[in-house]
Amino acid sequence: MCTRSVVRGFTSSLLAAFTLFLLLAGSAFAAEPLVVATNRVPPFVIPNVEDGKVVGLTVSLVESLGKILGRPIIWKVMDFGHVIEAVKMGEVDFAAAAISVTAERELVMDFSHPYVTTGLGIAVRSSQRSSVLTMIDGLLSRSFLDAVGSLALLMAGVGLVIWVLERKKNQAQFGGTVIKGIGSGFWWSAVTMSTVGYGDKTPHSLAGRIFGVFWMFASIIIISSFTAAVSAVLTVNRLEGDVLGPRDLHNVRVATVGNTSAVRYLEGKQIRYVAYNNLSAAIEGLAKGDTDAIVYDAPLLSYLCSQRPKQDIKVLDSIFSRQNYAIALPSGSKLRKPVNEALLSTLDTPAWQDEMNHWLPDH
Repeated sequence: MCTRSVVRGFTSSLLAAFTLFLLLAGSAFAAEPLVVATNRVPPFVIPNVEDGKVVGLTVSLVESLGKILGRPIIWKVMDFGHVIEAVKMGEVDFAAAAISVTAERELVMDFSHPYVTTGLGIAVRSSQRSSVLTMIDGLLSRSFLDAVGSLALLMAGVGLVIWVLERKKNQAQFGGTVIKGIGSGFWWSAVTMSTVGYGDKTPHSLAGRIFGVFWMFASIIIISSFTAAVSAVLTVNRLEGDVLGPRDLHNVRVATVGNTSAVRYLEGKQIRYVAYNNLSAAIEGLAKGDTDAIVYDAPLLSYLCSQRPKQDIKVLDSIFSRQNYAIALPSGSKLRKPVNEALLSTLDTPAWQDEMNHWLPDH
């Protein structure tokens, strides 16, 4: 009996120890931190240089996911190129910043469900000229004045010819002094060209009428050419001064950030651009007049420009080229399903809406 009791007690102790071991091992496994790669993209990720901590919309989201998964978060801040490479090589559990889901990236990594849907935006200098001022500049430009002057000289020449042909046989309409006669001829050529044809002056001689028919047909071609030239002058002048939307980007100096979705959009539309290392540098270039517009993710543009109220920069209302921000995971990651489950439960809470209102008030 004594031996059985000892064996029974030993067995119970062994089972208790084994159970404790499993519990401790399970707790240790559950508490294993998630290593998350990110880069500086305000307002989604804003690193604090002093204490090394990060804040922002994406940071709040990932920290919430970590709590649901029971895993603490270790942030690794690096440049965007290294973020993508770290995910591709499986050096981190996942990456989170403002990473757009693209077909090219989907080939080398997996993505969670999107947590923000946005698009590209355009930033310009606030002092770009208004349409009215642009038109006035066009009307006062040398090209426009040259076109008007050439047309006036042509009408004066035609007026001189019709005066010579009509001055003897049509004294009532083209007679008088030389200046008066040529003036009458200029008036006739102008109303005939413009097809107004008041009828107050008409040629009576055969030569004058033949010349009049010739001038009527010639006027159709001349007026069409003049209208096209004036339209070209005004259009070019507007395009050089105003950026009102994506259609105007072909005619101005465009800036963006390298290796981003904005680059793919610009290249797809065959729009020439200058690539900066980061958005702050691009904004500085725009403020100095080195470029005319910045094309980049709309929420990032809006946030950074709002942080620089003294700079003469604004973000246009138009948002184009839809983008989805999501969490990027290594291909085949077992975390994809639990991350998606935690993500969906987080996005459906008032707390997440409060975060959106705080970091993206204009979204």
